[in-house]
Amino acid sequence: MTLRIPALAMAGLVLAGAAHAAGYRALDCNGVQPEPGMQNVGLAQVIAKANFAKNESERAHCPTADAACTRHAFLLPGDAVLGEAGTGAAGPYGCIAYVSEKGIETDGWFPAANLKPLASPTNWAGKWKRDTSAEIDIAVKGDTAHLTGNATANSGSAVNEGDLDGDIDARAPYASFAIAGDRQIAFARAGQDDCAVELRQLGPYLLVQDNNNCGGMGVSFSGLYRKH
Repeated sequence: MTLRIPALAMAGLVLAGAAHAAGYRALDCNGVQPEPGMQNVGLAQVIAKANFAKNESERAHCPTADAACTRHAFLLPGDAVLGEAGTGAAGPYGCIAYVSEKGIETDGWFPAANLKPLASPTNWAGKWKRDTSAEIDIAVKGDTAHLTGNATANSGSAVNEGDLDGDIDARAPYASFAIAGDRQIAFARAGQDDCAVELRQLGPYLLVQDNNNCGGMGVSFSGLYRKH
């Protein structure tokens, strides 16, 4: 998707400010939340150093430019982030997610004026890690990308595991499929107990959303992965 930047805010990112819309809820950003099809998420690049701002649930009236709303975490020019598109209360902050090269994820409100849209060619190939509990390997041959993944939950003798194995179109930035038994089927044909997964490749990131049926209890591949 393309994110446009007007004078003071990044159009397309969920924005926050002092005003509250009807059906009020706290102005909190706790990570990018993909919608079905994942078209509400875009890639952006930091153009000037800035700190993240606190959620409203952390401090009343945040996020604002007030020093009391400033978090210690910051980003530097050149850092790539994912932003969530949509509509929110008017204001100069976007809800973004950033994963460092060491795999540490930081989510929160960030000054939208310090971001610009970032175009990136689709490149599925590589080893993608979410954290120590999930990894996806993708190999590309021609127009097909073959992916295998492993995820775990819990530890010790109580570890539950899950696996992914499927082929996707390497030319498109978005893919979806389902697994019924040992067969890959179309995402739309997934039954209640089948594993169904959506993926979107954006720059250094792989965004994944599953239906929590891709492994044992507590196992999920959902989340933001970075190429390693």
